[in-house]
Amino acid sequence: MKSVVRAPKKRSRALVYIAALVMSLSSILMVSPASAEVGENSQGHCVASFTKVKPGSSETRMTHHVCAATEQEARAQIPGAAAKVLLVRIYRDSYQGGPHYSLTADAACDPAGWGFSDLSSFNDGLPGISSWRTYNQCSGQVIYSEEDYVSQCGPHYGPNSWAQNVPWACNDHVLSMKVYQHHS
Repeated sequence: MKSVVRAPKKRSRALVYIAALVMSLSSILMVSPASAEVGENSQGHCVASFTKVKPGSSETRMTHHVCAATEQEARAQIPGAAAKVLLVRIYRDSYQGGPHYSLTADAACDPAGWGFSDLSSFNDGLPGISSWRTYNQCSGQVIYSEEDYVSQCGPHYGPNSWAQNVPWACNDHVLSMKVYQHHS
């Protein structure tokens, strides 16, 4: 029996080159997890739920992010109690206007509060945070122009602190925030 050796076809060689090109491009175009979780707020009603990393700590991690036609529809898609308590809404425009994100949790503010160390994907998704409104005993707020609570833009607390515009120096650049129950 005579064995036949065939030369590789040009088409299969081309497929190998294309596969190699796709693999190299995919490593360049990879999306970071943060931007994959929070995209542009095109529907106007987005809810992100958070949980505390440790009880008694203010540090949080995002557990869900949902956008829908209404805020009620978005909240309904988040399982458990995580979407039950509205802590803060961050808005694109001054005076609590325009598209916004609602940041929710399973409990109201306490003196330890809730910390959001990386709001960059929210800031980019609006784009730019220009105002906020707090709820459920979050009478104190501190905003920062950098992630991880760097470059404070000023604390806000007291009976009239629930709705605020971002100070000019940080407008459209709020990248971290803490909200807490302030005792006067």
